[in-house]
Amino acid sequence: MIKYLIRGRFEGNFKTLQKKPFDYWEKIPKGNEHLIRIYRGTITDQYQINESDFESDLHEISLNGIKNIQINKAINWPEANDRIFFIGKMKLNNVKISEIQQINGFTYGKIIGDIVASVMDNPGIVNVDEAEKDINGTNHPDFENELLKGTDGKIEAVDDTANYQEEAWGNVTPVKESKKWFKNLFKWIFLLLILLFIFFGFDFGKQIFCRIEYYKQKEIITAVEKERRILENRINKTRPSIAECDVQKAFEGDNREQTFTYILGNNSGLVFIEYNMFRVPDRMEVIFNGELVAETNDDFTGTPFELLNKKGFGAMEGVLTFNYLYDSKNLNELTIRIIPNQKVPTTKWEFKIDCP
Repeated sequence: MIKYLIRGRFEGNFKTLQKKPFDYWEKIPKGNEHLIRIYRGTITDQYQINESDFESDLHEISLNGIKNIQINKAINWPEANDRIFFIGKMKLNNVKISEIQQINGFTYGKIIGDIVASVMDNPGIVNVDEAEKDINGTNHPDFENELLKGTDGKIEAVDDTANYQEEAWGNVTPVKESKKWFKNLFKWIFLLLILLFIFFGFDFGKQIFCRIEYYKQKEIITAVEKERRILENRINKTRPSIAECDVQKAFEGDNREQTFTYILGNNSGLVFIEYNMFRVPDRMEVIFNGELVAETNDDFTGTPFELLNKKGFGAMEGVLTFNYLYDSKNLNELTIRIIPNQKVPTTKWEFKIDCP
């Protein structure tokens, strides 16, 4: 039994038996492949009309027997809450379709328009979730709406922004399918790039990282090597020059102190230091591994240098000896230090070392 006759705004979801989505160049064929099956919808901004207005309404699409249509509460509407109703007869004008897609060989989409309808209490509410299962290929028994009908031969297709174009009845335009196709293509390309990065990017990135680290370490090593050479040069400047055994050293000039260093070999034995301080006494020290092991210490009694008697000075020719024992744990460094007589401004001396 009819409860209300209404006029309002309709928005819902539909499917057809068509095997591919609408294209703007395709004429809609006649036959059962274009049975419109609305499986969900909502009516808003509705108000009641009389039977005369209902019967005289011109429409583009007329459908019968539609379940699971929700009518929302509205001003001057007798129902206090949103409710599900059964639509005995639905007439749609200013129809727009959008979101066209193909699933399992069927065409699905969104349909909106101005509605005039006869409303009845729902004889058998169909769960919306169950109705949606038809998207996955289930032929739901409630999709039994009448054949698509029209009066003025026109229908409109619109995208989500409501910027739509009118097309002839035989040329139904989808919602910018080419744009969606490109968007989906971009998504697939993006996913492909992610997969390529997962399979190849980590290894390639690791190689790049290792290469960068290699050059960083190389720069550090180069810098350290440069610092090492600088320090080594500084150390070498502080080291005494190594003199050779069996080579005579001689000097004549100002009375400055001088030092000579020898590295003794692996052979143990007696070391002879032959010297000649000439007439003016000078001091000679023999130092081995930092310890004084021999020195000049002449007796100058009865000479002009009697004050230097037994104070570590030597004059004329003489010989100092040192018993060398090789030790692999030590440097085995021998130092000869000449300290001139400070009472005389000049000095003259010579010496030679005989190593074992």
